[in-house]
Amino acid sequence: GNGVSILQLGGMVKYRLAEWAFSARMDYRHGLEDGSGYLWKHQLVDYESFNYYQEPFTYRLPDTFEYYAEIEYQALPWFDLILNASGYHGQNGWKTEGPYRFGIPDATLIVINPGVELIVTPRLWFRQELQFPVYGKNYDGGTTFYTSLIYNFFLY
Repeated sequence: GNGVSILQLGGMVKYRLAEWAFSARMDYRHGLEDGSGYLWKHQLVDYESFNYYQEPFTYRLPDTFEYYAEIEYQALPWFDLILNASGYHGQNGWKTEGPYRFGIPDATLIVINPGVELIVTPRLWFRQELQFPVYGKNYDGGTTFYTSLIYNFFLY
């Protein structure tokens, strides 16, 4: 929680068929208290040395809502096609600078992830996904390439 206690509620559901699987997940986070810290600043003195000082600040984490939905198709016994979409929305956060309090702008991001999964062994899976944003506001969201190596401890 970035230095403060948070309340997190969430859940996930997955439904499997012979060749298809559907998953959905939602999470909500709310900061239970305000946080505080120090911002270190510096100033050049006579072009020779720096003077360092700390400035206190307080903050409230934004309330966040995250969601995720995924469809998987088992094309071959060892090859899985994946398509998922996920999103993030944060609102109601703030921070102080000196005597002033500023609202943190609401932030939103929606991304699409196509990918593949290779089942190397029943316990070892290799997954690759390409994540690209389709909508965003006040959020850094670039195109990302993920590679995962997953080890499954539970055989069913």
